Amino acid sequence: MVLHFGMAYSLYAAKQYRETIEYVCRALEIDNNYYPIWAVMGEAQLRAGLAQEGIASLKRVVELAPWFTTLGWHLATAYHQAGDYEHSQELVQRLAGSHGHTVGAALYYAACGEVDAMFEALDVAHQQRDANLLLIQYAPSSFDPYRADPRFRALLQRMNLA
Repeated sequence: MVLHFGMAYSLYAAKQYRETIEYVCRALEIDNNYYPIWAVMGEAQLRAGLAQEGIASLKRVVELAPWFTTLGWHLATAYHQAGDYEHSQELVQRLAGSHGHTVGAALYYAACGEVDAMFEALDVAHQQRDANLLLIQYAPSSFDPYRADPRFRALLQRMNLA
């Protein structure tokens, strides 16, 4: 499943969202409980414009791996993008109260257009050495509009990724 995850993530990173979804569907036939691949599925579905399907996949991730709070933030982002602000805010309140700033929080703030909060969360994630921070350089995401911002470039430099 790790190899399938790597292939699915590679398709996702190449912005081949439909192909990612098809690949993940086949991989899930092998192990329907492998939460990392459900995460890729949910993100690809969101990028492909399938908001409700993406929400369902990300809910499955949260169900399978409740300790993986970054993906809880992804679910809050999905709710926000789908216009379900009530569920989004409810989840954000729960996550912010117990897990603070992470890359997932930064993703949420980016999707909401809260730029200063996004950079604050990215800075804290960097200070905490959040391993998910490595994905911001290449992964297609809500960070795309901010890549030209000098603060984004400075963060990549601090991480030796620029």
